[in-house]
Amino acid sequence: MVMPLFWTVTPPTLLSSLPKLMAIRRREMDGYKKRKKKTNKKREKMRKLKFYLQIEEDRQQKLREEEEARKREEAERRKKEEAERLAKLAEIAEKQR
Repeated sequence: MVMPLFWTVTPPTLLSSLPKLMAIRRREMDGYKKRKKKTNKKREKMRKLKFYLQIEEDRQQKLREEEEARKREEAERRKKEEAERLAKLAEIAEKQR
C-alpha cells in the first residue's frame, strides 16, 4: 500500500482533527470579518459625518460673509444718504443767505 504524501508530513491523528481545526479557523475568520465590517462601518459613518459637518461649516461661513457684506453695504448707503442730506441742507442754507 502506498501512503499518501501528506501522511508523511501530517500524522493521521492530526488529520482526524482537521475538520475541527477548519471549523475553528472559519469561526475566527467570521469574527475577523465581522470586526472588519464593523470597523469599516464606523469609518464610513465618521467620513460621512465629517463631510456633512464641513458642508454645514461652509454654509455658515457663507452666511456670515453675506451678512457682513450686507452690513457694509447698509453702512455705506446710510453714509451716502447722510452726506446727500447734509449737502442739501448746506444748499438750502446757502440759498437763505
